Amino acid sequence: MNHNYHGNRGPYHGHRRHDGRGGQGSGGRGGRGDVPLTLPVGYLAQGYFDENGHPYKMLFIGWPEELAEKLKQGANAMTASALRNFYNEARTIETIAEGLAFEHVRERIWKLKARAHYSSQRKTGNTPLLFVQFIEANLPHAEQSLKAYKTFVSHFECVVAYFKE
Repeated sequence: MNHNYHGNRGPYHGHRRHDGRGGQGSGGRGGRGDVPLTLPVGYLAQGYFDENGHPYKMLFIGWPEELAEKLKQGANAMTASALRNFYNEARTIETIAEGLAFEHVRERIWKLKARAHYSSQRKTGNTPLLFVQFIEANLPHAEQSLKAYKTFVSHFECVVAYFKE
């Protein structure tokens, strides 16, 4: 379990299996067996940029491949269309941000978390907890500047590119 990104809540707060047993074991929102799906080890621990302001290679090669594979696992696996819907919203925000002061789009960026959480709670939803964690882990970095947000969108694009049903 990645204990780095759970904010003020426990790791399974509000995330219950539809059979009423809760948790993330086999057949639930977790992965194969009893191992819950988690973000990659060290994911975003250093942020998006190195000391020279260049994005880390792992944002484009490595982490996206691992995330895409994990998002396809488990009973509540994400579909390509669900992933693309969130990606398209992220791209829309990027387009809007191009013409405005960045402060004016932060609210829309923050709403990505609420949308992901809502989608993960729907009985007919196909948004795993791992995707909510992905959004939660990226928001503190993505909301910093337009450059950071564009880096998030590029990172997200790579996850979508490696995702194949």
